[in-house]
Amino acid sequence: MLSGMTASVSVRIEGVDNAIIIMSGKTLQKRSLETGELIASAGMSQAPSYGYTPPVYAEGLIICPLGRGTVEAFNAKTLEKVWTFTDALGGQALSPIAYANGKVFTGFWISETGNANYVCLDVKTGKLNWSYTSAGGFYWAGALAVGDYIVVGTDDASAASNQTTSKLLTFKQTYGGTEQVAPVSSLTLTNMGDQRSAIAYANGRLYFTTKAGYLASAAINSSTGALSDLKSVKYDGQITSTPVV
Repeated sequence: MLSGMTASVSVRIEGVDNAIIIMSGKTLQKRSLETGELIASAGMSQAPSYGYTPPVYAEGLIICPLGRGTVEAFNAKTLEKVWTFTDALGGQALSPIAYANGKVFTGFWISETGNANYVCLDVKTGKLNWSYTSAGGFYWAGALAVGDYIVVGTDDASAASNQTTSKLLTFKQTYGGTEQVAPVSSLTLTNMGDQRSAIAYANGRLYFTTKAGYLASAAINSSTGALSDLKSVKYDGQITSTPVV
């Protein structure tokens, strides 16, 4: 029997088929918005790494971030399992799932210094479109779609302190069959620590926080994905909350 954080009730999503959707242990639950009564449930291949990364609704599917590098999709009405993806490197599925243009984007985390993947999956089939390996991996790193690109932050690949260097990366949403999967642009977040928030967008600029206590902003060109003009201000303590503009 599972116990602790892996068995706790996840952050919910509301309004899908007039219901609340939650994960708990290895069970996906659909409950009435009005009464909380259980409408349907389904078994998942793995439990969530922790309860604070919610499932996501997209194109009639409930898409669940699960432990051991697993992402699983269920029919939103029936909770019938549609597909399962398991990453080659595995890891905890701690980064919020992003959806854009028929694609699912999420990252994994294994350890402070270990390599882990960021992946793009087909929303209908769970097929791996592309993956990118980064030292330190991706922890609470919520991606943002801008134009034909996806922007995400990395951990700093160091266990030494919270004041080492991470990166902000821009990828194409779609890579050709023989095209190398690599960032089209990056910003080095020198001494800013792990980038562990989702990213907000307003008027051509990205807004995010880092674990060394920085609130930061950068410009993005929506036509090319190019990042520039990094600005930041440091506060006391650690910041992992997502800015709101």
